[in-house]
Amino acid sequence: MVFAGILLATVLSACQKVDNDKIPPVIIIQGNNPLQLILGCEFNDPGIDVVDDKSDTIEVYTSDDINMEQTGTYYVNYTAVDGDSNVSYAQRKVIVELFKVSDLEGDYTVKDTLRPLGPYTTYDASVAVVLNQTPPLLEITNFNDFGNDFGVYFTADSAGKIDLSYNLNDTIINGTGKIFCDKTGFRLDFLLQLPGQYDQVHGTTFTLKRN
Repeated sequence: MVFAGILLATVLSACQKVDNDKIPPVIIIQGNNPLQLILGCEFNDPGIDVVDDKSDTIEVYTSDDINMEQTGTYYVNYTAVDGDSNVSYAQRKVIVELFKVSDLEGDYTVKDTLRPLGPYTTYDASVAVVLNQTPPLLEITNFNDFGNDFGVYFTADSAGKIDLSYNLNDTIINGTGKIFCDKTGFRLDFLLQLPGQYDQVHGTTFTLKRN
């Protein structure tokens, strides 16, 4: 039987004993383990699933002591108890660290939406660090699905805040964004001005492809 992950010492229901139950529950950690997060972000536990061969009811307890304002390695401890008091344990490692621009390098799947009610499209893009400055300059190639020869430049600070400004050949793009706390991608909102066309307001989600 499978039980959705519950946080903070939540009891799924009252335990009921099962004859000859000697096998403890199995805890399946959801999301990344270790989980790498940017300093200053909010910690949201991806949770767990619990599987037991006999019990219909499981008690699940979660404890953690994570300081998202201090870099370091922390742990989330999970405990599951079935109706015959069989106990299992699992642990998630949480690494709180400063954002590095190199965390953004890679290939992305992009979902782009025209605002306020426009259609959305998906395409592929890549991000690379191109200049070693403070903050470093990065480039998105195939921006807005304009082709691999079309790239725009942006900066991202140590808190993961993005600033984008592009002005070339009558194409003007200005936007801001934020790196996802778990560094799996970033959000970008921008205004696109093309010659002879209406201005376009875009909301885009860049999701990093994993090997």
